[in-house]
Amino acid sequence: MDRARAWCSMAGVPYYRFNPQLSEDVAMDEKDDEKLVNMLWEAKEYVHSRRNTVKEVARLLTKAEQ
Repeated sequence: MDRARAWCSMAGVPYYRFNPQLSEDVAMDEKDDEKLVNMLWEAKEYVHSRRNTVKEVARLLTKAEQ
């Protein structure tokens, strides 16, 4: 992460990292619906709490397409 941030900084490219802290570890092959739904809600809350940054990234990506 530090190396990626440094490379982006040297190149003048914005660096964003979204990394929600979940209340429990969830395996990549998890099948328990309760754990999966909880993970989804926690991720949704995380994105909502950072909605301004998410919108900023969306604006940058949209701008890059044009």
